[in-house]
Amino acid sequence: MKKQKIELYNDHFENAKRYGIQHAQLIIADIPYNLGNNAYASNPQWYKDGDNKNGESEFAGKQFFDTDKDFKINNFFDFCTRYLKKEPKEKGKAPAMIIFCSFE
Repeated sequence: MKKQKIELYNDHFENAKRYGIQHAQLIIADIPYNLGNNAYASNPQWYKDGDNKNGESEFAGKQFFDTDKDFKINNFFDFCTRYLKKEPKEKGKAPAMIIFCSFE
């Protein structure tokens, strides 16, 4: 069985060339919504003990991640088109992207 190398990078991919990432056959991503601090009650952390009946916690009105305010989706898709392997002639080797876009 061939051993596969899997790497995870948690940034905007603005510096992808610096990493020397090889072309991929599959990219799986859960991209940010760019909501900033306007996610309006979508995170249980915003409430004391996770219940809105208890009032807001110190996390209320804050963004979840640093990319929630400035994620550049066009740059991300540009990165994906450059780093996915090119379409091969043989079957079963085509590149793919799976994009999730939800909090939970």
